[in-house]
Amino acid sequence: MTTVFIGTYGGEDEQSIQILQFDPQTATLRPTGGISGIRAPSYLLYNQARRCLYAVSETANGHVAAYRYEPSALVLTPLNRQLAHGDSPCHLAFGETDVVYVSNYMSGSISLLPIHDSGWLEPAAQVVRFFGNGPNSERQEGPHAHSVAIDPLTKRAFAADLGTDRIHVYEQSGRYLSYCDEIVLPPGTGPRHMAFSATGEVLYVVGELNATVNVFTRVAQTFKLAQVLPLYGDPASVRWAAHLQLNARETCLYVTNRGADTLSVFEIQSDGQLQPMFEVPAGGKTPRHFCLLPDERYLLIAYQDDDAIGVFAIDERGKPVDTRLRYHVKKPVCVLSV
Repeated sequence: MTTVFIGTYGGEDEQSIQILQFDPQTATLRPTGGISGIRAPSYLLYNQARRCLYAVSETANGHVAAYRYEPSALVLTPLNRQLAHGDSPCHLAFGETDVVYVSNYMSGSISLLPIHDSGWLEPAAQVVRFFGNGPNSERQEGPHAHSVAIDPLTKRAFAADLGTDRIHVYEQSGRYLSYCDEIVLPPGTGPRHMAFSATGEVLYVVGELNATVNVFTRVAQTFKLAQVLPLYGDPASVRWAAHLQLNARETCLYVTNRGADTLSVFEIQSDGQLQPMFEVPAGGKTPRHFCLLPDERYLLIAYQDDDAIGVFAIDERGKPVDTRLRYHVKKPVCVLSV
């Protein structure tokens, strides 16, 4: 059995974080509990060693909550919460030291929350603010921090700014960041989520606003754009690319595309560049987030506007095959297996 946490756009009086058990023998999900008291926990992050779950509250003047998870009882216990020092926190990432990076979307900022040895969160040690805008007047009127990823080679922190088509690069020094570089994407890309190859030689970036996957290859300590691939066949289609994930062997890259509501699979070549393999219907409305389960035989997708989690089997070629099995969850927007 695999434990799966679901983050939602639920209210404080609802079980807005849910705990499910996935049975790979039957490809079914079983509810085992959850927790209320937090509004819009739209992104979750888990520390296996500490058995702690962290969740944003994607609200104005948002915050981040910490919970202790007891696997034997399948129970979450609140530890504490801290201000995100920004509006609409939408993403969490662990730093090289005991910190959590919080991406505040509406404020266009990154907050650093230190983690105490016990797992609870300390007040913000630093808030880094972005400036500027982009060509899309509706979505790029100002900076919009969307995610942070850590370069496995240099240990630098890369922060995606959807509003300015930039990835800001920082040196990590204890509980602080210092600016050192930036990567500029094509105008109107809207970088959302990122993934590094295990070696750190390749960086994959989802462009939310133009529905693309952008492939960067390392040149010394920075990166050069090597490839841009669209996630759609019809240029006029409505689309907002969402999430991406590499499989463990790094043979395939999976990407969801909202609006078109598709799941795309790319074959990873020896040089890290991509070759389109499959594009399949995602099976529901607004496939905002997904995760490959640990054995990579299955993939779970959160359908934000269908109030459901979908189950896909992964065949020997890496192609997602819809099982048609669905589990009802109100406004699911994050799927995390542990």
